Amino acid sequence: MSVSPTVLLVRIAIGMPVLLLAIGVLYHAWVIRQQQAVGSLEDHVRASATSSSDELVGELHRAVRDMQGQLGRQRESLGSLLSEGAQRPRREPVPAAAPAAAPAMPAHLEAMIAATEAAAPMTAPVDMRASVRQLVAEGLSDRAIARRLRVGLEEVRLARARVGSPS
Repeated sequence: MSVSPTVLLVRIAIGMPVLLLAIGVLYHAWVIRQQQAVGSLEDHVRASATSSSDELVGELHRAVRDMQGQLGRQRESLGSLLSEGAQRPRREPVPAAAPAAAPAMPAHLEAMIAATEAAAPMTAPVDMRASVRQLVAEGLSDRAIARRLRVGLEEVRLARARVGSPS
């Protein structure tokens, strides 16, 4: 089916403006509908707004005061929890079940471990505070003390605070 080029051009020349007109009508209908929605939204905002800014300022001050009170109470409770935790003696963990017996070691390994333990002097004191005090006197940093005692850095800092040595 063959259509002459003039008929095709006439259809396009008439069809395009009609299509653009239809799109314009739909766009303007949408714009008018949006303006009506905005008008009702503005009415809603005006109805819900307070009559004066003093009420809003008062509510804001009350909310800030309440939040500051909550933060103060949280700080106090956290401080008391931390101070109670530092004063309380640490409990050793209790295993849920009895530990299984260790398998027997070969005789040559036992002899090697015994020789190593005999050669290494026991320099680490049992008491954490005493060992921290001794290592602080040697001039070691908190990190070096933690590495030497194989404990956490926070434990060293707590022990140092209990001893009363400056950081």
